[in-house]
Amino acid sequence: MLAIAALSFLAIFALGAPFPVIVLLAAALGGAGAKAGLPAFHGSGRHGAMGKTHVADAETLLGAELHDMPTSARRGAIGAGLVALCLWLIPLAALAGIGFFALGLGLTQASPACAMCQRQRASVSTARPALSHSRAA
Repeated sequence: MLAIAALSFLAIFALGAPFPVIVLLAAALGGAGAKAGLPAFHGSGRHGAMGKTHVADAETLLGAELHDMPTSARRGAIGAGLVALCLWLIPLAALAGIGFFALGLGLTQASPACAMCQRQRASVSTARPALSHSRAA
């Protein structure tokens, strides 16, 4: 398994292989290994034990004791999660905003420097007749 991971790493970074190709090759290799009966590719359909010890899910935070967590600890965990979410979303939103404005997608009017936009403005302004406020008598 470590050799597959190392070869995948080399294929992505040294050879520039696309990630979906790596995933498809890994899936094909896993299927072939399982069909050949290799123990490394044998799937049991559940989580395996780490070494000789096995920890049941009920004995972890994923288990049934979560409801016993004190309210203050739960509030702190939610607060820490929200802080982490903000620390992730704020730079992401800033990068998205920079990208939109760099591509000109964030503005409702086109950039005045765009030659095609200037031609369109000129054709629209010459196509409209000038409005006069005087009444013909």
